Amino acid sequence: MKRAAVAIGIDRTGGLPELHDAAAGAQRFATWARGQGMDPVLPITDENESVSLQAIKAAIKAIVATGTVEQLLVYFAGHGVNIRYGEYWLLSDAPADTQAAVNVAGSVTLARYCGIPHVVFISDACRTAAEGVQAQFVTGGEIFPNEGADDVEQAVDVFFACTLGRPAHEIKNPDVTAAEYEALYTSVLIASLSGEPEEVVDWSAEPAGFVRPRALKRHLYDEVSQRVAAAGLETRVIQIPDARITSDEDAWLASVQRAEVRPPGATRSPGGPPVPVPENPTDVSRTILDNALSGGAPSDLAAIAGIGTSRRRGFTEDRAARTDSYALLTHAAEPFGAMSHETECGFKIRGGLLSDAFSTTANIIEQGPTDDLTVELSGRGHGSVLLTTDRGAGIVLPALAGFLCSLTIQEGELVDVAYEPSANSDLWDMFEERAAEVRTLRAVAASATHGGVFRMEGEGALELARKMQYAKTIDPSLAIYAAYAYRDLGRRDLIRQMGGFMREALGAPLFDVALLTGALRDSTIDSTLPAIGFLPLLSQGWGLLDAHRVTMQERLRGLERHLLDSAWTMFDGEGAGMLRSALEEGIIT
Repeated sequence: MKRAAVAIGIDRTGGLPELHDAAAGAQRFATWARGQGMDPVLPITDENESVSLQAIKAAIKAIVATGTVEQLLVYFAGHGVNIRYGEYWLLSDAPADTQAAVNVAGSVTLARYCGIPHVVFISDACRTAAEGVQAQFVTGGEIFPNEGADDVEQAVDVFFACTLGRPAHEIKNPDVTAAEYEALYTSVLIASLSGEPEEVVDWSAEPAGFVRPRALKRHLYDEVSQRVAAAGLETRVIQIPDARITSDEDAWLASVQRAEVRPPGATRSPGGPPVPVPENPTDVSRTILDNALSGGAPSDLAAIAGIGTSRRRGFTEDRAARTDSYALLTHAAEPFGAMSHETECGFKIRGGLLSDAFSTTANIIEQGPTDDLTVELSGRGHGSVLLTTDRGAGIVLPALAGFLCSLTIQEGELVDVAYEPSANSDLWDMFEERAAEVRTLRAVAASATHGGVFRMEGEGALELARKMQYAKTIDPSLAIYAAYAYRDLGRRDLIRQMGGFMREALGAPLFDVALLTGALRDSTIDSTLPAIGFLPLLSQGWGLLDAHRVTMQERLRGLERHLLDSAWTMFDGEGAGMLRSALEEGIIT
């Protein structure tokens, strides 16, 4: 198998504190890659000159263009930021140059179609919240060619040195992250890829052994978590390893011989005494989900809340956070209450009030401030409504004929959106039969999203996504969750299938579903989009627009700068004003 590697390491980024082991870590990774026989191996570091997005794109484009590489590893060490629930690698001229960054989510999307059967991203980057580095306006770019070389989706695995949590739960001071940053993750990674310890190696083909992605993910989670906790680092909250694996069970990242592996007891880098490691969140949530869908006790939701907290907070115990998470889950699982308006359409908000609502395709029966808004639809059965909260935030959501939409606000963030059939609609009887299951699925989805970005993986992920897909008829918001889950699982075929079902049931798929099917490729966001809505409903969708060649209509250019930190899309007052003007002018509907 012909293999190649690009190793990026950047110690100095704009005015941020200097790192001391990023460039060196990239060189160590490059040395390991050469030892594996990879060719070419291209280190790109700032040891002698600044690193630009174009330099990285050129290197990867040259590798893709050969048409002979079967596996490509892309490694990065340096400053990383969380912007709009997306991962961005900051390059030398960031954040002053908003393009001097790598949009990881967009790059992963393009990598799936570049023609290389297996691409692996490895990110040894601290995830300082954007607020702390004045980087909110960074947009970055994708490092894989956007040429659609292959319409067949290939496997892409992504390894992160730390999880992506809610911005409020991350260290926002770059001085802290820089002071505590060392390439600990890289050290453990290279040791593991070299076959240390032997347990991480599949020896079924002795004397050769293989380090496979899933085994590596489990080992890094345990080993790095223990070392970070033992060191007592302040930034441990954002240094719990994570990975997304879509490659087959027989995929491998390293080949080793037994003679190369250190014998038991050989010197290893110090990590302190063993410490408790949290249970694997995917496995635990699968058990809870099975119990809940089998009629388990409502207390199962408390366990789900605990999982979300342990994933975000690492080894810390935070009762307040658990209480908040549990409150979200119980909201997501409980009925809306009395909302059977004659129009069969409306909005209900928890945790705030709606002070204003505007639409050119729906009639707002009454204005706020209110927590219960009635909407009257005509014509095509759906219409976009710009809602303004009592705190001045703007939210755009579809009003759907026969459905009532519930919003949950916590600490100024839109943490959950759900749709249920109105009690006087034709779908109510069908929903009533499955209400407990749908609300449990919604609770699990809300928990996953509350921890940062909605995604699922592991043994039960496909089964859970299918349950959400089948429930989409009686809660269309579950189709959005399912679409992002299918994306992480590399199953665009199932997203397209779901998009077809939504066209039959609603007249068109919701924007996020249409985006992930590829149906919006080369589109401009305006009134002609073949979708319900005109913007991503989940914030993580914003980082995918460029990769799908979806551009803003000129009147809306720069709208992304007005996004608020929220799992579901919210805008500040200026952004809400831009949207209202565009709606009034008929640019969007």
